[in-house]
Amino acid sequence: MFKLTKFKIYVYVFLVIIMGCRNKTTHVHNTRCDLIHSDSVLGNTYYNEWCYQSSGNIYSSYTIRGLQYLNEMIHYYPNGKIRGYAFYNITGKEVFLRIYDEKGIVKEESGNFYCYVTINKCKSMIGDTIVIDFFIASPPNTYYKIFEMNSDGRHEINFADTIVPYQRRLKFIPQKASSYIFPYEIEFYDTIRKTKEIQKDDICFDVIERGGSVP
Repeated sequence: MFKLTKFKIYVYVFLVIIMGCRNKTTHVHNTRCDLIHSDSVLGNTYYNEWCYQSSGNIYSSYTIRGLQYLNEMIHYYPNGKIRGYAFYNITGKEVFLRIYDEKGIVKEESGNFYCYVTINKCKSMIGDTIVIDFFIASPPNTYYKIFEMNSDGRHEINFADTIVPYQRRLKFIPQKASSYIFPYEIEFYDTIRKTKEIQKDDICFDVIERGGSVP
């Protein structure tokens, strides 16, 4: 778990106070938090929050969906340097964590950088747009590449729609009815440690003829 218990208590207080409000500024223990309503999708309300110390330095930033954390949570020391980086999956579970000392050196790490992937339709029709979103933990001094694996070999995917550093969106329109398996590979680079990790996985979905029924 993210070892910032007091911080989490503050966040819970903010949630209790401002759930239902679209935009709100809250002050707790000399910390100012600006909560901005970002989106509402399928009954889920999303907020982005940035908290600042009295000095003006950023204290934390994160996204909330309902009463759960989602994706990145970043926490900072009073001098503005990063203290902790956590990533939460779509169910609100912490799946990646890095804790830093005040010099920026990683002193603790747990979890997997490859956090989760979503697809808009597991069953669709020819002509429908398939949207696949990859969510990869992206702490400072790291970057990643995603490759498609097929009979022609291994090819880096060119993502036209880049949302935020930790998210990559792939869109395509299948032209043939079939059961598809989309294998891919993720390379995760740490420029400080000079390491590379590789994860492999695949996504399955079905496409039927237009006019047919999708179970």
